[in-house]
Amino acid sequence: MTLPTAPVTATKTIPSYLYFQYIDDPDLPALITSYNQQTQNYVTWFADINLPVYTGLTGALLDWIGQGIYGLPRPSLSSSAISGMIGQIGSVKHHGAIGPSGPTPNIVSAISTTQIYQTQNNYDTPDDIYKRILTWWFFKGDGKNFSIPWLKRRIARFLYGTNGTNICPAWNPGISVTFNDATSPLPTCTITLTASNLTGVSSNLLTYLQVCIADGVLLLPFQFQYTVTIA
Repeated sequence: MTLPTAPVTATKTIPSYLYFQYIDDPDLPALITSYNQQTQNYVTWFADINLPVYTGLTGALLDWIGQGIYGLPRPSLSSSAISGMIGQIGSVKHHGAIGPSGPTPNIVSAISTTQIYQTQNNYDTPDDIYKRILTWWFFKGDGKNFSIPWLKRRIARFLYGTNGTNICPAWNPGISVTFNDATSPLPTCTITLTASNLTGVSSNLLTYLQVCIADGVLLLPFQFQYTVTIA
């Protein structure tokens, strides 16, 4: 499946015209000519910009089309990691109470309590990543039947499809998908991305894919929990 390379709608406006009895007026012919040029500019812009094809859009116009036509706003991405834990007396070395910046010395925390502190990274969602997310959601060529090849194709398309463009990904040893049905509460789908085998894919892009799956931004079957490992 390929996107059209030329406008698929009308490219010429229907010109306005001046009644014959007014053609010798000193101003009206110039007004009609200017009006026709202006309306043609509008028609040409809409034909060339091709609004439904989001791969060529940027900025606020991309947000407008992504949310207005496709119903998928630009997502906010973040990831959290547990940085430490304070447990019951004798379980770990006492560091004092935990504040926003970590352990606070000389302040005694409550006895027999467990406190967890964690860090969170917030990621901007640039136009390129947003368009890859849109393609993940709305590309129809893979069908609706979930399988390991189905998932690998979508991962490869996300990694290699610049600005959300469609590619025909071949089998790639850098993408591994395994399942463990012994985990609780849901079977675990583990996706392993081997950077050395993913030629041309930046570590930043691998991280974005990892964060998008962890945040539930990408459409995946709800019967599994997903873990992405970058090797």
